[in-house]
Amino acid sequence: KRRLYAGFHRVLRPGGMLSFQEPMAGVLQPLHFPVMWAEDASMSHLLPPDEVRDILETLGFEVRSWEPVSDVGATSPASSPPHSVIIMGAQRAAAMAAAGRTNLLEGRMVSLHATLIKR
Repeated sequence: KRRLYAGFHRVLRPGGMLSFQEPMAGVLQPLHFPVMWAEDASMSHLLPPDEVRDILETLGFEVRSWEPVSDVGATSPASSPPHSVIIMGAQRAAAMAAAGRTNLLEGRMVSLHATLIKR
């Protein structure tokens, strides 16, 4: 993650804005799998929001907005988007969506909405 955020910092001009929504580790671990980015724990490397914030601020970003969201309705569609079903198949997409909702409900994952400015 540090390399990813360092790359964003490198290409932005001073005053440039970075906005993102990203899944992050919740207080309860481990996650239920499969999730959209990993079949199992060996493929998942979520960091908690406070660790990500430390990385971003150390790189030279100023936080303008930082909103960890754990409300399933605010972060997860009621069913899998049609393109997910085409790419993954209906059964796999449904399993990933169910695990994602459970992870949010149990506090295993938060969806972070953030906006930062390059100093």
